[in-house]
Amino acid sequence: MNRKAKLMMTLAVTAAAFAATAAVKLGMPFADHMVLQRDKPVAVWGTAAPGEKVTVTFAGQSAEAVADAQGGWRVSLKPMAASKEGRTLAANDVKVQDVLVGEVWFAGGQSNMGVPLVWVDPRHGDEKGAMIAQYVKRPFVRFARHGASWQAKPVRDGTVEWKELNWENVKSGDGEEHRRYGFSAVAYYFALELYNELDVPIGILAAYNGGTNIEAWTPREGFLTVPELRELAEKYPVSAKEWAKREKELTRGGIRGGAFRQPGVLWNSNIEPFTPFTIRGAIWYQGENNSSDAEHYCALSHALWNGWAKKFENPNLPFYFAQVAPWGSSAVPALQEAQAKFAAEQPNAAIAIINDLGNTVDIHPNRKQTVAQRLALHAFKRLYGYKDIQDNSPTLKSWKIEGDKFILSFRDVKRFYVYNMDRSLKVGFEICGADGVWKPADIQNFRVSKEKHVKERRHGELVGTDVIVSAKGVEKPVKLRYLHSEPWYGALYNEVNLPVGAFHVGD
Repeated sequence: MNRKAKLMMTLAVTAAAFAATAAVKLGMPFADHMVLQRDKPVAVWGTAAPGEKVTVTFAGQSAEAVADAQGGWRVSLKPMAASKEGRTLAANDVKVQDVLVGEVWFAGGQSNMGVPLVWVDPRHGDEKGAMIAQYVKRPFVRFARHGASWQAKPVRDGTVEWKELNWENVKSGDGEEHRRYGFSAVAYYFALELYNELDVPIGILAAYNGGTNIEAWTPREGFLTVPELRELAEKYPVSAKEWAKREKELTRGGIRGGAFRQPGVLWNSNIEPFTPFTIRGAIWYQGENNSSDAEHYCALSHALWNGWAKKFENPNLPFYFAQVAPWGSSAVPALQEAQAKFAAEQPNAAIAIINDLGNTVDIHPNRKQTVAQRLALHAFKRLYGYKDIQDNSPTLKSWKIEGDKFILSFRDVKRFYVYNMDRSLKVGFEICGADGVWKPADIQNFRVSKEKHVKERRHGELVGTDVIVSAKGVEKPVKLRYLHSEPWYGALYNEVNLPVGAFHVGD
């Protein structure tokens, strides 16, 4: 072989080696300013030329893998302590800068999770986000949102941009960009609560989309775990063209109104690329688009959790979700009860009751900080060692009928009180007798105080931890329900300001 041929071969080998190295890519979550989960093995993955050796380094650790025949590779970093030091994560020559270690959560759902902290339209923004966000700077709180159109098959690639929590990064656009959304208000406040209390870096990954149903956010693997829902994994999704031809046949429950509401299609495009990223847990706010199919929502929630836990490789995935608030629809109470049923059945799930925050003329209540704080209570109690706090709303433990009264006993309460904005003692109880006619019912065990010049004064506090209820004209009560009629607004609280959710007894 002459000198020229040798030179050409050398150049070819060098070029091939360079091409292989250049082919190394990290998975979608891995980008500058990101946060890795502390105290857990951390999955790092990506693609490269088939057979290429990939070395991942971070914080003094080194892990190696060889790309498989499809070019995929993956390593695991050993558990790490929280760190505010911005360090470099490298996969061969690919580098991700300013990487922190702390607590990582995923935020998902539909428009109420998507309601931004700051927006020009008061109907679709947090009540005070524009005020607070002006001065709040948390350089160790980072967030990244992924929004993509639906896909019939899972997608593995994509990019996200991690941003620090500050005014410039959360506000909506100005001028012609005034309709550019800022970041989720619920996720923002949740991150703040965690950071302010734990003092470790907080990372929030998010994927949410207005007008979407739970089925679209559930991976195929989740449906396969619930026998009554297996058909959703076997029958869906279909192409947009096929949906257009068979829409009437394919429509059922929350799967209606477009191909983007088919089972799994938003998971495939928006969340699949994040897996199996190591996260602490997930927060979720969704249900409005499934209100017409409350009968199946509990089972659908199990499918969602099962699928997420499997895909994120977290068999005990903490999953804290907001119960939908009333918005003027009579379908809401049944959905609320289905959500509560799921929370009671899934040990790793917990519900935040928010019926006192609802707006009966708007499906988007804008008091998002309280929603986030009630979700954070679950995290503090169940994950972060705050064993002595109360994180649950009261739930019915037992009930009995004595004469014309229902006597209701509850869990998770030391003291009850009623509060309405107009200072009335109205509550949403109703009772019916054998005739099936529902009548408004009143609490009978309010604490009464006698004061000078006043015969008696009833405050909102109840005597004891039972709730005693009766209705005028119903001498022999048979059934009772709470928050099943307009205005569906919660007003009965335990001692730590957590409201009782909708329920019924006597069926």
